[in-house]
Amino acid sequence: MTIFSIKAPVVAAAVGAAVVAGSFAVPTSAEAAPKCGKHEQVVKILTKKFKEKRTAIGLVSNKGVMELYVSKGGSWTALFTRPDGVACVMAAGSAMETLKVALGPEV
Repeated sequence: MTIFSIKAPVVAAAVGAAVVAGSFAVPTSAEAAPKCGKHEQVVKILTKKFKEKRTAIGLVSNKGVMELYVSKGGSWTALFTRPDGVACVMAAGSAMETLKVALGPEV
């Protein structure tokens, strides 16, 4: 099994079902756009249902915030939040590994 073996449909489907059940804003086509909702509600699903915790955060060209949520079991979700507080699941998968990278001068 390769670490790039992504099982995103399973996580995306579960988050998508929670989005519908929680009356989030859902695109009309399941394949057209990521699943979105209020940041607090999406994070609650990631932490309670998938046991994922935020492990990284960064600004995206002053247009929002990208967060990475990861579980101890290796599932992960990339979440983009717009300035208006709407968060969208951009990608999800499995087999996440943390690498130790020495920060220093670029090579």
